Amino acid sequence: MMEHFPRLRRLKTDAEILRVAEIARGEEHICFDPSHGIWKDGHLVGHFSICAAPFVMGHIPRGTRPRESVNLISVAEDIAASQFNHVFFPVAKTSPFHPLMGRLGFDQVAEMDLFYKELKPQCQVS
Repeated sequence: MMEHFPRLRRLKTDAEILRVAEIARGEEHICFDPSHGIWKDGHLVGHFSICAAPFVMGHIPRGTRPRESVNLISVAEDIAASQFNHVFFPVAKTSPFHPLMGRLGFDQVAEMDLFYKELKPQCQVS
């Protein structure tokens, strides 16, 4: 029986991971750490990366010296490298770091907006 509605399931083999990377490249889409494949009618057609790559976001206060700022970014990278193969650093175009990220070894992967949705209520301090 064919499943006409797409299904999501964890990718299990290197061949599946390579296949979704190939599919993404063919549609000019980025593919980082795919964790789950999209299957339709028995064929692997796409992917999601769910909790697969860390995002490092922070606030370095104004007045922090450039060398100190670069050191802080480097330490954050080291922490991420202890658990992951790569890291995403979302940086606003208005940030003074935006024009420097390439010189710090980062590649800009796409022009996009980052969306956020709270899935579980956070602890509230009363």
